[in-house]
Amino acid sequence: MFKIEKFSVQKLNTKGRYIQSATFSVGGQDWNLMYYPNGHNQAKKGYASLYLAGYKTNNVAAYWTCTVLNKKGKELWKRESSIFTFNGNSWGYHDYVYKSVLESGVRKDDCLVLKITVTVVKESLQKCV
Repeated sequence: MFKIEKFSVQKLNTKGRYIQSATFSVGGQDWNLMYYPNGHNQAKKGYASLYLAGYKTNNVAAYWTCTVLNKKGKELWKRESSIFTFNGNSWGYHDYVYKSVLESGVRKDDCLVLKITVTVVKESLQKCV
């Protein structure tokens, strides 16, 4: 869970500024999220941006899903990425979600909660007969 506190203040950030989640581990790798309330520099007007960063990753394939939870903790909006190979970099979307969708999920305590699921893809080699 990525809890964005003081959402009303955070959304005043200038375009290109982000909020970073705490580092978490999945599949033996360290990750975090970068949420841009007013979009990455290349985002269209009205969009927020979201990126997944893999640290010390070397040729690690993964995909991720972000679910915006409503005020009651139920799914409001969901988007799944495609598979991407991380090599110590980040990957995401400039135009991830309309800011109005996020605002509709803000709780009374001025927090937005995003549920993030990261899946590391491990291939198994099989001999074709």
